[in-house]
Amino acid sequence: MAERGGRGPTLAVLRALHEWRTTRSAHRELGHGVATRLDVDGHHDDEVRAAQRMTPRRAEHFLLGRAALRRALVDADLPVPAGPIPPVGGAAPRLPGVTASISHSGGIAVALAGSAQRFAAIGVDLEFAALPPAAAHLVLNEPERAWLAEAGPDLELRLLTAFSAKESVLKALDIIAAVPILRAIALIPSGNGFVAWPTGRPDLRLSVFAQPIGPGVLTWTRLPHRP
Repeated sequence: MAERGGRGPTLAVLRALHEWRTTRSAHRELGHGVATRLDVDGHHDDEVRAAQRMTPRRAEHFLLGRAALRRALVDADLPVPAGPIPPVGGAAPRLPGVTASISHSGGIAVALAGSAQRFAAIGVDLEFAALPPAAAHLVLNEPERAWLAEAGPDLELRLLTAFSAKESVLKALDIIAAVPILRAIALIPSGNGFVAWPTGRPDLRLSVFAQPIGPGVLTWTRLPHRP
């Protein structure tokens, strides 16, 4: 098995994002970036100082997330700030004119970014740690638990994929609609992913794309601005 945070999983993440963008013309305006524990350079001094005040795990996520986001901005042909990416304190990054999302797992950070004029919301989630089946009731509503029960030997991966998909939706809708718990997001399997929406808001339907990455999964979604 490839080491988490190593070359194998990293290349798999990049391949999944590249294939998704190149085969779906509507998504080509989204940039993506990936960073690993090997990426030790390119951080702004203020970000490094902020990381020194964090726990080691939080500091790693913070710095890798900023590195991945800078690469996503370059990939999307968007301006890369010369200074630290705010807020420096470790919260989700905010940049004027940019819609973005970051996720971290197993020593890898992945970021998606696009113009705020083009995208109202973006969400991405990377998961390598399996969920125990007993946690299904915390993630899935009743119809989804019936779908999970049909998975057979793939139950753990199916549960992790559903969890990750809901996390992507939660991140994307964070500034649009308050979603109190994961069970408040409805999922319907569709192709290689899901159609998802918050309970009571069918107008906010999102397509969620899912790709197995070794023992884990990568999911992402975006909400374009309507003409």
